[in-house]
Amino acid sequence: MSARPRPTRSRARRALRTAASLGAVAAVATAALVAPDAPDATRSLGAGRIALSADVSLATQPPGPTRFRVSTFNLLGYGHTMPGGDRKGWLDGTTRQRMADQLILANGLEVIGFQEMESPQIAQFKAELGGSYDIFPGRTDPKAGYNVNVDGNSIAWRKDRWTALQETFYDAPYFKGANVPKPIVLLQNRLTGQQVFVTNTHNPANTFGDAQALRDRSVDIQARTFAALQAQHPGVPIVFTGDMNDTRDFYCRFTKKSSLRAANGGTRTARSCTLPPSPQIDWIMGTTNIRWSGYQQLRTPYIKQTTDHALVWADATLQPVAAQRAGIRRVVVLDVEGLPAAALTGRNARYAPHLRRLMASGAATLNARTAAETSASLPNLVSMLSGRPAARGYGGHGVTWRKDQPHRKRRATTRAAARRYVPTLFDSVHDWGGRTSLMSSDRNAGLVRRSYDSRHGARDVQGVRYSRSKLSVSTTRSSDTQVAKALKKQLRHPRTVSVVQLSDLRVTGQRHGFLGRAYRKALRRLDKKVGSIWASIRHNRRTAGSTLLVVTADSGGHHHAAQGRSLSNIQVPFIVWGHGVPARTDLYSLNPAYRSPGASRPGYGGPQPIRTSDVANLVTGVLGYPVVSRSRTRTSQDMNVFVTR
Repeated sequence: MSARPRPTRSRARRALRTAASLGAVAAVATAALVAPDAPDATRSLGAGRIALSADVSLATQPPGPTRFRVSTFNLLGYGHTMPGGDRKGWLDGTTRQRMADQLILANGLEVIGFQEMESPQIAQFKAELGGSYDIFPGRTDPKAGYNVNVDGNSIAWRKDRWTALQETFYDAPYFKGANVPKPIVLLQNRLTGQQVFVTNTHNPANTFGDAQALRDRSVDIQARTFAALQAQHPGVPIVFTGDMNDTRDFYCRFTKKSSLRAANGGTRTARSCTLPPSPQIDWIMGTTNIRWSGYQQLRTPYIKQTTDHALVWADATLQPVAAQRAGIRRVVVLDVEGLPAAALTGRNARYAPHLRRLMASGAATLNARTAAETSASLPNLVSMLSGRPAARGYGGHGVTWRKDQPHRKRRATTRAAARRYVPTLFDSVHDWGGRTSLMSSDRNAGLVRRSYDSRHGARDVQGVRYSRSKLSVSTTRSSDTQVAKALKKQLRHPRTVSVVQLSDLRVTGQRHGFLGRAYRKALRRLDKKVGSIWASIRHNRRTAGSTLLVVTADSGGHHHAAQGRSLSNIQVPFIVWGHGVPARTDLYSLNPAYRSPGASRPGYGGPQPIRTSDVANLVTGVLGYPVVSRSRTRTSQDMNVFVTR
């Protein structure tokens, strides 16, 4: 790998030498960060928000969230296993680095904070992976400034996915209290334009006696430094990796003084500190705008030959750049049962003026599809929440019946239907502290309410005790009018995600026939409720400008049947409105990866139409939550509702 100009170390250190004192923290986040001379990193970090660099055009970027795998990896320094070292019987450091390189590739590590990375190990890493990864400081020659205590904490990142905008250091104590520069890198994702600060450390061990006081000083400096970065550059995430040589003392002290939280969970309140499950001295931390998932601590036989530490990684998810710019912080989903696309076209359209205006104000299609194997309401509601087909044979959730059957063993919950737990968008949001609600006028929604209550919901996957109930609020009312009133009341204290199911239109269609006179009257009543809900969102200062509204249907209708193979049973609207959503825009034109099905009934093979089951990962993606576990539709979370291509 060719060398890249680095910031002058002495200049960076002079600017940061006083970082241990609180009064110097402001300098850490502004003038102290010195840009290298690389062509793509010419901006210095001034006060105020960091903007996207000039060569990144949001209009050309994928709409989905930024997702990447972060690792902290203590390599066990080369000197420990060389002849005369203190680790007898180990493979030499160069061989172990080759093994570490294979672990990096095999596990898809994208951003890595190394510790104990000595010069021969850096050289081996560059020789084997230098074509794919960049590294900072990553020096090997003492004449170029190599220092084992500085370069040993190098940060590496995939060059095809990230570019470095800034590279610098801050000082913190190491062995015997000597201040050692610790690296900070500002990375920008090449695909999405997202910027992230990454910093890495190795806090002192007890090698020369009790170093707890030194570790505490390091933690205090780190907390102040990161707080200053956040204050000067709000919204830019910070990833912090390292061998802290501590578990409880580090976690409780750092989370008390910093807003960063651990990738493996744990809880921190003003009065209590609860460690994550199985805490280790190797940590991955991040600001609260990062959603972590898939945390791993691996100690396989191969890893045990490579290093004396676990290989630790976690997957980070960040809200899409477009959604950040739009200020979207919550989503309301309106699921209208028995609303075929035909109800919003032709002579029927005049009975739905609010829905037509909503379409004109946002991005929409009248050619979305229900699940391929069933157009019944209940299975499609579960598909909408789980991002899965209905039939188990397609990897679905297994709910293929129309009515809630609480007393039948195999049909009482979604877990029973699928023979395993079925995660939904409620899990993804709840397990990261978001608030959720389900309101329905269809008593069959009792299946969902029961499946995710305090008895049947899964344990929190992040080790944070938010309870097993995935629904902060759930209620079934006797009419759409009562449900609409309950939602508008809830909007005074809005949830992160609210799913609202309205059933009166379907009931009327089944009784009197779809698209007939009685149905059109019911459509007018439904339209007024949708218009009232939309107005409540627009006129509420808590929700206006920060809420995405999604309107779709879990079923259409034909003659007196709310399910069947007729086109009007499976062809439904899909409407998205909110700040940043382009008006009068066709969803298929925003999403060329989808294929408009015309009048066909596509299965799950080949290019897919927009389906109601896309709601699950549209919601999680827009809000920056991890993809719904075990979902099947749009797991890339790349459904675009913001960017005009």
